[in-house]
Amino acid sequence: MSRVINPNAKLRLRFADDYSDTWHCQKDVRKRRCNRRCMGVGFSACGDILSHRVDLGYGLIALFFALIFWATLAMREKAGLLPWAAYGALWVVGVLINPSILSLFPFLLGWLVWDARKAGIPWAKPAAAALLVFTIGLVPWTIRNYRVLTSSSSLRSNFGLELWLGNNPTVIKTISHLAHPNDNPVEGEKYKRMGEIAYMADKQDEALMFMSTHPQQTLEFMFYRFEEIWLARQIVPSTCGRAAP
Repeated sequence: MSRVINPNAKLRLRFADDYSDTWHCQKDVRKRRCNRRCMGVGFSACGDILSHRVDLGYGLIALFFALIFWATLAMREKAGLLPWAAYGALWVVGVLINPSILSLFPFLLGWLVWDARKAGIPWAKPAAAALLVFTIGLVPWTIRNYRVLTSSSSLRSNFGLELWLGNNPTVIKTISHLAHPNDNPVEGEKYKRMGEIAYMADKQDEALMFMSTHPQQTLEFMFYRFEEIWLARQIVPSTCGRAAP
């Protein structure tokens, strides 16, 4: 099995190269050429995303998380309800794109509250405004899920499926792509027959059973996924994953 650098890593390496070239160029007297190089960094990233070298979903959530982090820095020691309400609204959009960033919301909001308290700026009402806008912004999607899926899942219901895709007998190193209902006719038919909520619950039970009976394999899969996601590397097997029987 050979190791390769995935497309996301290639893009990050291109950013690093462009940034390094730009930094050295700025120290040179030929600043006009350097500025043109700086502009090229952004166009290069856009070209990669538009040409599908980077998954558009990941690119979009990365963009919004960057906006949220920038807004957090810009909001430090700011007073007034409107900026804080807008901050909460920005979080609504980001979380609806990908709920995975929700885990950072209390920490970043808490950071803003901490800074406001240290600066002696009123923080209770602004923080309440951000939380209120954030909560209200998620209510329509929560109501939609309850009415359509008859489930109380506020954002997504596919946790059980995602857990099973990475923890089942057909996994090769990281995840069994071909077992997804979108790609596997058997699983797709099962999904239609059982319905979304029941199917997700069934897959969660199967995943937990596999994890409890195969702890060593589960840890290996976790390690390989960590290596692929955080070290930007992946072990490419001869196939992308066996289809579920």
